[in-house]
Amino acid sequence: MSDFFVKLMRYSNEKENTFTECLAEALRSDPALCKRFLGELAAAERGDRRPAGIRAVGTQVPFPPGSCVDMVIRTAGMSIGVEHKLWSPEGRGQLAKYLQLPLDRIAFVTAYEAPGLDDVKDHPAYLRPRSGRLHFMWHDFQPGVEESASASSGTLTRALLALFRHLGFESPPDTIPDLWALDAQAQRGNRLQFARLWEKAEAGLRARGWRRLRRARLAGLTYRADESASVERVWLDPTTIRGSLRIRLSPRRGLSADQIASRVERASVSFREHLVITQEGASRASGRAVVVDVLVSLPTLLGDLTGAEPIAQRLGDYTLAIIDAAA
Repeated sequence: MSDFFVKLMRYSNEKENTFTECLAEALRSDPALCKRFLGELAAAERGDRRPAGIRAVGTQVPFPPGSCVDMVIRTAGMSIGVEHKLWSPEGRGQLAKYLQLPLDRIAFVTAYEAPGLDDVKDHPAYLRPRSGRLHFMWHDFQPGVEESASASSGTLTRALLALFRHLGFESPPDTIPDLWALDAQAQRGNRLQFARLWEKAEAGLRARGWRRLRRARLAGLTYRADESASVERVWLDPTTIRGSLRIRLSPRRGLSADQIASRVERASVSFREHLVITQEGASRASGRAVVVDVLVSLPTLLGDLTGAEPIAQRLGDYTLAIIDAAA
């Protein structure tokens, strides 16, 4: 049963809502998990405003006129609205609107570094993590989930831990540099170091007649396919979704994202049971387009590998297998 939530996510077309329901049900079922989750969420609170004890956890909570908050946690003396994002961006002005609702606090939790929070970051009701970032990320809560799963026999807590691992919400392997270091200079150096690990993947893409467009955000790559491929270009992206490698596949004109996603889903590729496949909107010179994102947790993908050569080989073998299945 520990893979129950993973299976629900795999078969769901509403992955963010499904994730929210899994998290909320695990919180309801495990008081110790609730306490740890709330402790992390309200770590910056001091004195009388620090909440204690969850009384209720609601999901998709409506507020007039026309607002719906992903999760609302109610304690003995405080109500906290939590907006969840896995991969999709925050709606324009969404958090600012939520800060006007009859809730004591608002928190924002994502799997990626979200830009454009200047309008809310200093609001007295906006919760921020102790790390100093402008919003929470799911890996902030992973230690509490793991500690609760280790101490509890609760099925749903263990299922939540498995889901966090499946989605890459755990510490990246020690065998790669920290691609998300808060210090900008350290982050840049680490990403440049990781970029050297694409040697095998690049050799394979060139052998297939693909050509490199550019390095993407230092640690990633963007390649354009030859004219015979069903995919027009691919972005190998280890940084946007923290803890995961994302392969973004752009279908060639005339082909749908559904077709590309179906090819990957049916392919006999390594780590197939660990893949998360989504379709997202992306900006193109010709307008908006639907692309296919294939994600896998970096700890799952790289496992216990050590040394640049084995890691580069694993990255190359995996990414080329996904690209071949799609193209």
